[in-house]
Amino acid sequence: MKTLLLNIDYTDSTDKFWMDSSIKNMKVTQKSGETIHDTIKRVVKEVDFMELSYKGKPQAEVFVDTNNGETKVVGYIYRGKTEIENKKALFDVWVNIDEITQAELPKLV
Repeated sequence: MKTLLLNIDYTDSTDKFWMDSSIKNMKVTQKSGETIHDTIKRVVKEVDFMELSYKGKPQAEVFVDTNNGETKVVGYIYRGKTEIENKKALFDVWVNIDEITQAELPKLV
């Protein structure tokens, strides 16, 4: 099982709705048999009550530039839907993902 660090933001291209995510620097354990997309779908629904569209499949990748001028994938963009004031609201769900590993520390002499 992997431990992931998730940061999620929501954007609405129509500017009709606004929603902030509660998933900021959240440690999440990926359950056995879950893909990374299943884990994100589960956590977004449990924490922010947002349902991912397209069966939880990502619509794009999130990139950052590295120091050597190349790009690196750091997450995915999904489509999400929820209800705000009894109206259907659609959002782009921006997910940044890091894996947490246990550091091996030397013993003090």
